[in-house]
Amino acid sequence: ATGVIGTNRSDADHTVEVHARLESDVPDAWTRHARGRLAQAPDAAEACAWAAEWPPAGAEPLAVTDAADALAELGYEYGPAFRGAHKVWRRDGELYAEVALPEGGEAAGFGVHPVLLDSAFHPYVFASAHEALRMPFLFRGARIEATGATGLRVRLTADGEGRLSVEAADEAGRLAVRIDELLVRPVSAAALAAAAGGGPAGYHEVEWTDVPVT
Repeated sequence: ATGVIGTNRSDADHTVEVHARLESDVPDAWTRHARGRLAQAPDAAEACAWAAEWPPAGAEPLAVTDAADALAELGYEYGPAFRGAHKVWRRDGELYAEVALPEGGEAAGFGVHPVLLDSAFHPYVFASAHEALRMPFLFRGARIEATGATGLRVRLTADGEGRLSVEAADEAGRLAVRIDELLVRPVSAAALAAAAGGGPAGYHEVEWTDVPVT
């Protein structure tokens, strides 16, 4: 697969677009997958008062031992590496979670490791009563404020149907990730499977090549 990130440097709003196409596609058959706008990063990560006392006082622990099975039943198929939500609590309509990289996971090279970021959303899914798959659709005010975390303390605050805000602190209590607004949309498992298998192979594919042994 071939991908490109395009930026309009002359544009004052610093627009960024991400496009991709298969190698078998015609040269101009690019599909836009994401669009965003860059902003100036803060000088230093701020402290998170809500993460200073952990777990949060008065929060009710939720069972997570069967969370992977519950996600699989809904249609989310995660391998062992992406089962990073180890502890979850609920308090006053907010969800708190402790997520971590698997043993041997390396945070170097990532602003926030994909396992941590993905696992941070899992409590919102398995702690809700929704039976349909719910996928992130729109991010507003998303920024990384500290890097190198191998574990995160997460706070998810729902604001209406399919709308939430996300904050995550590292293990030192510094703000690491903030998403002012995240919108999710329901999608059926059948539609997701059809989209995944609807075109030629090539995206993120692992190919093994035989090597003669002499």
